[in-house]
Amino acid sequence: MYFWKKHVTTFSCNSYLKNKNLGTQIKAIRLAKNYPQRYLAETLGISQPYLSRIERNEIGISDQHLEQLSVIFKLSIHSIKSAVGETIQHNISPNNIPKLIEQYEKMVDTQNRIMLKQQQDNEKLEEMILKHVKEIELLNATINELRNSF
Repeated sequence: MYFWKKHVTTFSCNSYLKNKNLGTQIKAIRLAKNYPQRYLAETLGISQPYLSRIERNEIGISDQHLEQLSVIFKLSIHSIKSAVGETIQHNISPNNIPKLIEQYEKMVDTQNRIMLKQQQDNEKLEEMILKHVKEIELLNATINELRNSF
């Protein structure tokens, strides 16, 4: 089955992306997303050795498979082709994992503080609006009393 799909795909695609580092970037993104090579190959409908050759930059990847990867990775094709993969590759190693976790936790903490601040600001705005609504109601009542007194 893989043999048939591989060759049909190979001969049916008009253009192959022959970016020298694209396979390396695909591998880096796959590893960053913790996808096993076999899973990704099966999802793409190609054999694991074929995907391995793509990742080693021995062969190019078809436009069709690149589009599938963008869906699987939840990244734009441009992001896959760009230095995003290269950055991920250089940052992922067993030695860097504790540092990456620490960076991630700091980002989450920062995001939580920003959300808390926004929530507090929203609560202050609601209080101000309610105060102004009460003042307007009081002014309207005063105006109505003045109208009725004349």
